[in-house]
Amino acid sequence: MLAAVRCVRDSGPPPGMPMTESSVPIARARFSVAPDHPALPGHFPGDPLLPGVSLLQRVFQLLEESEGMSAPMGLANVKFLAPLRPGDSCSIEIEALGPGRYRFECRVGPRVAAHGDITSASSG
Repeated sequence: MLAAVRCVRDSGPPPGMPMTESSVPIARARFSVAPDHPALPGHFPGDPLLPGVSLLQRVFQLLEESEGMSAPMGLANVKFLAPLRPGDSCSIEIEALGPGRYRFECRVGPRVAAHGDITSASSG
């Protein structure tokens, strides 16, 4: 159950985004973790959190909408640093590192929840 991710192009660096010194995001989106998300009851019973694969799905969706990339070729340096729980609001920001190379960062408030690098098939 995915809610729509709204893609917003931006020309200025986001506040507090430490991705790189010259970071300029190509796309931003925000979503909330629905309390009835189908993955929550099993991940984990009594202490639900959004699975990392569901968060990556949101990142890929934003990259597809903003850059037309239909499938990532590779992931590198992906770290999940903070849980996303039902009702949490998460922001996603993506920056281009070069042709077919991207860096993403997901935040819940001031906390970095996840970050990593994505390579498209066209960059190889």
